Amino acid sequence: MGEIMALLPKDTHYQWVVIAIAHRYNMPRVFYLDLWPVSWGQVIVSDPDLAMHVTGTKNFPKHEAEKWEIPGRVWPNHVLTEARISVGLLSTQ
Repeated sequence: MGEIMALLPKDTHYQWVVIAIAHRYNMPRVFYLDLWPVSWGQVIVSDPDLAMHVTGTKNFPKHEAEKWEIPGRVWPNHVLTEARISVGLLSTQ
């Protein structure tokens, strides 16, 4: 990951790093990214149909860390914030 990040601008969003990794190593449309010991591993889904299935058609359980990470990274009127408030996952305070 460090090798890829060194090739990108310093303020590059993490999602672009994952995209660059997928392209650089010719990863399949679903792959596991092991981030140990820095963070939890992630299943990366770049197939639009499968992404819709695992987030919309059948909303699979999310890792517990989502509730720790997401609230600190969103702001009022952001689509993710509004969606989570609507299902009672974030406080409106």
